[in-house]
Amino acid sequence: MSYKYDVFVSYPHEETHKKWLNDIFLDRFRLGLRNELFREPLLFVDSRENTTGMSWDPAVKNALAHSRVLLPLWSIDYFMSRNCRAESIVLFHREAQLGYRTFENNNVLVLPIGLFDGAGYPSFVKEMIRLDCVDYNCIYQNYPQTEAHTKLIKLIDGLAKDVKNSIGAAPNWNAEWLTPAWIDEPIEAWEKDGTLTIPEDSFELDSML
Repeated sequence: MSYKYDVFVSYPHEETHKKWLNDIFLDRFRLGLRNELFREPLLFVDSRENTTGMSWDPAVKNALAHSRVLLPLWSIDYFMSRNCRAESIVLFHREAQLGYRTFENNNVLVLPIGLFDGAGYPSFVKEMIRLDCVDYNCIYQNYPQTEAHTKLIKLIDGLAKDVKNSIGAAPNWNAEWLTPAWIDEPIEAWEKDGTLTIPEDSFELDSML
């Protein structure tokens, strides 16, 4: 067995996120990555619902274990979803165990997109956003004809270059990634220590505004 996907796209299945992903981002990203890889990129984009508290689909686990890199669409909705957090945790764990995101190896396997300003994001992730789309998080009908959309296209093309580099730097696939030690146990540990949960003071601040 080996990799099945170049990129696992991780996102909250809330309507606005789905519309931005499918109507604004995905086609251009696929085109940009195809031109970087000189072949059709293999993307996993789950269209089924993954609402907070819902059990994790084994097919999604399998796809994650067989993906080279993770492209998460971060927002408060993302970090409020246990399933979304789990998807990031699995690839963060892989990075940590294999020595990625270090001085010796600054390659990464998680390349996040930020759709909102991140004020309430977990502190662990605030500096990791690879593509800041706060100014381009628009889904109205005429948006593709705007100057902002033209700028976004250039940013997406730049992200495709970064993703291509991460795909090339991905480790050899390992069948152990299908085992609980690489999926379930890291999720349980990270959820227990709250590394990817939203800080409580974020809600306290919101309540004061």
